[in-house]
Amino acid sequence: MGSDVRTGSIPVPGTNQKANTGGSFRSRQDVRIELATVLATTTLFFLSASIVDTNEQKYFRHAILKRPSPNAIDQRWFIEFYVYDVQKEKSVRKRFYNIPEGNDDLHREYLAERICAEINKQLIQGKVIDRFENFKNQTIHNNQSSLLTEKISTTSALEKVLLLKEFKELRTKQTYSSLIESLNRFIDQSNPHLPFSLFDIAEATNLIKWLQKEGKSPRTINNHILSFRTLWDEAIILKYGDKNPWKSIQKLKTPVGKNIAFLPTQQKEIIDFCNDRYPTMSFLTKFMYYSLARTNEICHLQIKHIGMYLPNKIYLEASISKNDTERHIIIPPGLEVEFEKYNIRSLNPEWYIFSRNKLHPGPRKMPTKYMGSCFREWVLNKLNYPKDYTLYSWKHTGVISAHKAGVSDDDIMKQTGHKDYGSFQKYLKSLGLFDNDQFAHKIPTL
Repeated sequence: MGSDVRTGSIPVPGTNQKANTGGSFRSRQDVRIELATVLATTTLFFLSASIVDTNEQKYFRHAILKRPSPNAIDQRWFIEFYVYDVQKEKSVRKRFYNIPEGNDDLHREYLAERICAEINKQLIQGKVIDRFENFKNQTIHNNQSSLLTEKISTTSALEKVLLLKEFKELRTKQTYSSLIESLNRFIDQSNPHLPFSLFDIAEATNLIKWLQKEGKSPRTINNHILSFRTLWDEAIILKYGDKNPWKSIQKLKTPVGKNIAFLPTQQKEIIDFCNDRYPTMSFLTKFMYYSLARTNEICHLQIKHIGMYLPNKIYLEASISKNDTERHIIIPPGLEVEFEKYNIRSLNPEWYIFSRNKLHPGPRKMPTKYMGSCFREWVLNKLNYPKDYTLYSWKHTGVISAHKAGVSDDDIMKQTGHKDYGSFQKYLKSLGLFDNDQFAHKIPTL
C-alpha cells in the first residue's frame, strides 16, 4: 500500500475524518495546501545551483527533525540541516521552523518528514547558498572583479547587504534598518558620497563620537558596534571592500547604573492616587509589577494571549519578547484578581489588553512610549517624583519584592525573560541587591 498524502490512498496520521468533532481539527485539503506552501518556501534556503562536488559528505548534512523535550515549554519543533555556503567556504547550520501544526503530534511528525525529504532532495541535487551569485544576477554587473574597483558608497553597500541578509525575525531586520538610517544621517553631514572602501577606523571613531552627542548610551553604542561589524563582514563577502574597521573599535565602558524602584510608602501613595483618578493606570502598574514584562512587550499583548496555552500563564511571542525568545509569563494570584476586577478574560480576544484608548482594553494598538508618557504625565509629575522614576520602576519593584521574598533567581529570570545569568546578575546589582550586609554586621569594632 502506498502512503502518498496527495492521493489519499491511505489515512495519513492525524487526518482521520472521524476525529472531526468541530474543534481544532483541520481537513486533509487544508493541511495539503499548507504543506504545499511550506514545501515551496524550503527553496529560500538555497540561492544558487551548486558549484561544488556535493558527492563529498562534508558539504552538507541531511535534514532531520528536532523535537523539544517533553517538559520543555519555550522550545519549538524545527528541522536542522547543514548546507554549503560559497562565501563562507564551509557548511553552515540552518534551522527551519515553519512546520505545519497538523492535527496531533503524530500527524505533525509525518508532515515534518515530508519537508525533510524535500530539503534533502535539494541538498543531494547540489543546492548551496551563494549570496553573490544570486545578487549579481538581479542587480549588479556580471563582471565579478569590477566590484572591487567600483566606487560604491557606504550607504549603498550596506543597503544592498540588507537586501540579502537573512533574518529570523522581522524586528531584527528593522533594527538593522534603523542602524543604517543613523549611519546615513552621520555621513550626510560629513561626506555623503564616501566610498565603502574608504570608510576607515577614523570614520568609525567619528561615528561613535557622533552617536554619543546624539545621546546614545554606552550600552546602545556597543550594540551598534557589534551590528556594524556584522554588516561590514557581509559587505566584504560581496567584495565591496576588504577591511572591517569595526574590528579595531573597542567597546565603551558601561557603568552598571542604578535602576530605581518604589519604596513601600511610595507604592501605596501611587496606587491610591491611581485608584482615585486613573483606574486603568492602576491596573497597568500592577500588571508590570506582577508580570515583570517590559513596556515594548506589554503594548503588543492581546486578550487572547492570556491563557493561550495554560490558564495561569500569558503567552509572549518570540517576535515581541526579549532576546527574540518566546516565553510564558506566570499569572500570580494578585494579577488574576485584577483580571477578574476588569472582566478581562471575557473581552474580545483580538483586543489589546492596554490600548490607545486611555489604556482601556480595545482594538487600537498603543505605541511603545505612550504608556511611559502617560504614567509620567498623569501620575509622577503630579506627585512631584524626580525623572529617575519611570513606569519601569514597577518592574524593578516587582523584582526586588520577589527576591526579598525568597524567590529563586531562576524563577525570576523565567518571568523577566533573561537568558544570560551574567547579565541578570548585573541587573540585580543595579537594583542594589548585592549589598554586603554581613560585612557591616560582623567586622569587629576597634
